[in-house]
This record gives sequence, structure tokens and C-alpha cells, in this order.
Amino acid sequence: MEINQHASVYYPQKNALEINVAVQAAIQWHPSIEAAANELKTQQRHIDVAKAAYYPQINAGLRGGYDSSQQDNRSPPSAVLSVSQMLYDFGKTKNAINVEKSSSFIYQAALLQVIDDIIQQTAFAVIEVQRFQQLVLAVKDMEAGINTLAELVNQRHVQGAGTRSDLVQSYSKLEAAKARRIEYQTQLERWKSRVSVLTGISFNEVSIDDANIASIECQAIAIEESLIPQLMQAKAKKERAEAELSASKANQLPTLTLDPSVRHYVDDRPYTGSVMDDRTRYEVHLNLSMPLYQGGSMRARNHAAQHALSAAEAGIASAMLAIRQALQESSSQQSFLRQHQQVLQNREIL
Repeated sequence: MEINQHASVYYPQKNALEINVAVQAAIQWHPSIEAAANELKTQQRHIDVAKAAYYPQINAGLRGGYDSSQQDNRSPPSAVLSVSQMLYDFGKTKNAINVEKSSSFIYQAALLQVIDDIIQQTAFAVIEVQRFQQLVLAVKDMEAGINTLAELVNQRHVQGAGTRSDLVQSYSKLEAAKARRIEYQTQLERWKSRVSVLTGISFNEVSIDDANIASIECQAIAIEESLIPQLMQAKAKKERAEAELSASKANQLPTLTLDPSVRHYVDDRPYTGSVMDDRTRYEVHLNLSMPLYQGGSMRARNHAAQHALSAAEAGIASAMLAIRQALQESSSQQSFLRQHQQVLQNREIL
């Protein structure tokens, strides 16, 4: 069934909303998923920005100012076109790309986490709708039964075969059943509203299908690291910290560039007492530059990268611990619910 994210879908009672359809609709429609996806696309463009350092950098502009070597102490105005091509930078660009790629993996894991959260919220909301649908039906049956008994008690009271206390008690039970029905109906509408907000779908009821629920039942399985967003994010943070540490070290090394340029003087007499037949000058320079002292920023950046790496390693251990704890709690809860279900089934038989 195709879901249109710009229009609501109406499900009549004979075609009730199924949990799998609701989950798919939520994934396709929910704005938080679209926001996380666009953040990932933005970060991927940053990788292209980092790769651009491998290619020539072309600049154009006007130059003029003060020149003490000239008689009139002026630097004649000129138009300048310059090109700079990095030849070797000891891994600066490579590490910058690795930093952006690692950040992209972090955003990718964040997107998967958002999708998982939306799936969990939607499935839980649909199950709550199913539960309250059944509770409303059950309390309606109970209310009808109590109403029948109340009529019998009333007849007995009218005929003098029953006491007034029996009549009052029967009507009290009837009112209590009505109050419970209203409470369940209110909860049902609340959870239906929640499903509509998560999926963008208008519907009357959800499908009550035990086999459908059993098909998506949670099972405690072995940890598959490549499929767990929290662990993916923690590992990506470690990779980014390692790349930042390498980049910090590379920034302390030289960079070799080839820098050709073209200068065209605006005035045919750029210097005092001289006439230039050719006002265009060409230059090619091979530059080797490296930072010597930046106020301590390079050492501070290196220490920050080391601390970030230590924090990322601790983050991986923390993520593993949280995942194991969640699996153990889910397994324990599942065992309890199975036992509770069996008790309720035995009570229903009795």
C-alpha cells in the first residue's frame, strides 16, 4: 500500500489500519526522519569541501598600497590572477577528509536511531490502540450484563422480592462500568491521536490480529554491532577523534605548494619616471611553509584530540553496557509478560 506523505489516508472499518502499514507510513512521513536525513546530506557535502583542497585554488583581485622601495612610496594598482596548487601537505587534506567522513558516519547512525525511535513509538502506540479497543468492547459487554442484572433486581424490588440496598448496589455497579467505559474510550482516543500524529494517517480503528503482533515480537539475540545505531555512533566518534589527532600532528608539518600568478598594471606608468611597454607580469613560485608558533594553539589542539579519543573509547564501552542492559531488561520483561499472560488465560478458562 502506497502512502502519500502530503495527504491523509482514510481507513474504513472494513480495512482497519495494520501495525506494519502504520510503521511504514511513519518512516515515510515523520518530519524528524526527514530532518536527520538532510543533516546527513549536509555533512556529506562537507566531505566534498575537504576534498577540494586537492585541486587548484584560483583567486582574482586588485592590489595596491604602500611600497617603500619606490620613490613615491606607492605600490601601483594592478589586477592579479593567482593559482595555488597543493603538491604535498604531509596528510593534512587526507586527515581533514577522514574527519568529515567519520562525522558523516555519526550522522548516519543518528538517522538510524531516529528511525528506530519512530518505529518503536509507532508500534507501541498501535498496540495501545489495540489494547483499549478490546478493553472498550469488554467493558461494553460487562456494562450490558450489569444492566440486565440491574433490570432484574429492579423488577424484584418492584415486586417486593428484593431489598432497596440490592437495587442501589446494582445501579452503583452499572455507573462504575459506565465510568470505566468512558475512561477506556478516552484512552483509546488519546492513543489513536498519537498514531495519527506519528503516521499522518486518519483511521477509524486498527486491526486486532494476534498473529501480526507475534510476527514482530522482540527476541533477545546476540549483539550485531553493525546494526546498532548507538554503537555505530560511538565507533564513528572514535574514528573522528583518531582522524582529528592525526590532523593535529600533520598541521605542525610543512606544506609544499606551486603558486603561479599573473599581474596586469592598470597604469602604463606604474612607477615614477618609467614607462612599461608590457604591463602584464607573470610569476611562478614554489612555496614551502610551516607554522612555527601559533600562541600554543597547536599543542592545545593536539591535547584536545587526545582527550576526545579517550572519551570516544569510553563511549564505546558505555554503549555496549547500555545495549546489554537493555537486552537483559527486555528479556526479563518478556518472560514476566509470558507468565502473566498464562495466568490470565487460566483465569479466563475458570
